Amino acid sequence: MIKSGSLVNLANNSGFRGVVIHTETVKLQYSSLVDMLRDLRQIGFSNFLASPVLPVSKNFLKIASEYYWQNYSSNGRLNLSFDIITLSAVA
Repeated sequence: MIKSGSLVNLANNSGFRGVVIHTETVKLQYSSLVDMLRDLRQIGFSNFLASPVLPVSKNFLKIASEYYWQNYSSNGRLNLSFDIITLSAVA
C-alpha cells in the first residue's frame, strides 16, 4: 500500500499543485471473503498502481478465508475494512 505522503510527493514532483489527499476507511460485514472480493470487484475498487493480477488459487482463498474467520469474525460474520483514497490536484 502506498502512503499518503508518498502520493503527495509523487504528484508534486510530477508538476501538480494544490494536492489534497482524502482517506476514508469503510467497515463492512460479510458472510464470506469471496462475497467481499466480489463486491469490491463489481464496484471497481482496485489499486491503480498494481499490475494486472493473476487469478488466485482455490487453496489460497481457503487459507485466507480461514485466517480471516479466525482473526476478524464475530456473530457469524467477517468484520472487514478497506480504505478509499482520493487525490485531487491542479496541473
